[in-house]
Amino acid sequence: MRCAPTGARGKAVPALGDDDGMTVRGGLVAFGMVGLLGTGTLAGCANSATPQQTATTTAPPTTTSHPGVAVPDVIGLKIAAAKWDLAAAGLHPMGLNAPCNKGTLASESVVSALAIPGRPPDVRVGDVPLSPGTQVAPGTRVGITWSGCYGGSTTAPGVIGFPFSVAVHTLHMAGLTWACYSVGRATKTTAQSARGVLSQNPPAGTVLPPGTPVSFTMRDCPQ
Repeated sequence: MRCAPTGARGKAVPALGDDDGMTVRGGLVAFGMVGLLGTGTLAGCANSATPQQTATTTAPPTTTSHPGVAVPDVIGLKIAAAKWDLAAAGLHPMGLNAPCNKGTLASESVVSALAIPGRPPDVRVGDVPLSPGTQVAPGTRVGITWSGCYGGSTTAPGVIGFPFSVAVHTLHMAGLTWACYSVGRATKTTAQSARGVLSQNPPAGTVLPPGTPVSFTMRDCPQ
């Protein structure tokens, strides 16, 4: 179907064809149809030739984020306590050096530093320092640098009244050293405990660095 352009409302401009005689023979029909239909038909003809456009939207890509794990503060903790806290947070603790343990809690090393380990075989090469509170992925390996023996602090035990050998052993188990001083013959105030420790300094319950000497007195310290 060929569409003719329109002029004034209700009037049509004849379409130009290849054969001018067609206008004479079909003029009445062509002009009559255009006159009746008016510009609406032509507009519809024009609209039918225009392709319809459909609006499309693109959804943004979705990403799945995994919550991080805060590295617990285990600096200064003993071996078992540090490993427990890291494992409870969903992390994998591993030593960057060998901890010290002489059979007593006081003798154990404590955590002195944390790091993301390097690649095997030597995980200490290329390790990255790690601060407590840092967010890491669950299951991250956390390297521990242990202190020497008797890390952290210890508490002075009470040894008054103990025999010499028991007092020395008790202080050793607490990670402390000792010094014994003889005071000679017993007095009225020391007669009841003449065979044991008479006094000590620092007193029991004092928090001390490991290796601190605790002095005590006896009537006669063994030679």
